[in-house]
Amino acid sequence: DVKIGPKVKLDLLGREVICTRVDVVLKGPGGNMKMTTYVNDEHDSLKVVTEILGMSLEIISCTKEVALSPNDVVDFFDKVVLASPKPLPGLDKAKSVTYRLKPTAGKQVSIPATDDQTVRTADDGTIVLTVRPVAAPAGATMPYRGSDKTALASLKANQFVNSKDERVVALARKAVGQTTDAATAVRKIESFVSKYIRKKNLSVGYGSASEVAVSKAGDCTEHAVLAAAMCRAVGIPAQVVTGVVYVEQFAGRKNVFGPHAWVRAYVGGKWIGMDAALGRFDAGHIALAFGDGEPKDFFGLANKLGWFQITEATIEK
Repeated sequence: DVKIGPKVKLDLLGREVICTRVDVVLKGPGGNMKMTTYVNDEHDSLKVVTEILGMSLEIISCTKEVALSPNDVVDFFDKVVLASPKPLPGLDKAKSVTYRLKPTAGKQVSIPATDDQTVRTADDGTIVLTVRPVAAPAGATMPYRGSDKTALASLKANQFVNSKDERVVALARKAVGQTTDAATAVRKIESFVSKYIRKKNLSVGYGSASEVAVSKAGDCTEHAVLAAAMCRAVGIPAQVVTGVVYVEQFAGRKNVFGPHAWVRAYVGGKWIGMDAALGRFDAGHIALAFGDGEPKDFFGLANKLGWFQITEATIEK
């Protein structure tokens, strides 16, 4: 939603200019992101204010001298990465992990409940979340021919999960082979994508499934959109999930939860997790939102990061 406001006098670090205020709300399934932009008559953005990562971020146009002068450094890493209350070894073999999340003062955090994630609010206002990965029911065939509205919507191709692309379809057929069992097909696609993407890095901003099919490069988002598209290509409903995942080491820090993307596929009436980037889905995955794999789906994730801390974690072996 875009609202064009009045012209206002703006102070840009001592330089006064007249700008038009533009208020924008970017809406996604996981929440909204609010942004205010101030533009001049040439439509150049001179100031942008965004609510993100639990704080207000301002980007201001200034002279080269001001831009290169000494200034304070903002540590975005502290906002993006959540510390784990303790090491969580052996998650690949754990039955479940129960987390306690403490919302930041003044913030109301909404965590979705899924087939492998239950959520309740405790009397003290903290959120008790249990992640218990569900096994894919055996015997479910593909393509999906049920009537579940969410599942049916998760079969459609879009700009990024473009499951009708010839290259994506060919990769999906190669991955699943002759199997008609949906659970087996999901695991084959997970393994195939994990090996197929050879350049695992952050060089790609946000690629579509057809782009990843050609480049064979990307991070967790590229793994997710390709895996979801391949599932849809063979008739398995799939969505891209955004959230955080536990890792033992990341950028020099130990035992943290970092932002991540993976896939959930609808098999035998259950949404099951699959993570091609890490090669497995386990109880270290906390889902914050899920959707069709479009960039706007990440707005909710950007808003929720910085809104809570993980204060407890209990592993059930």
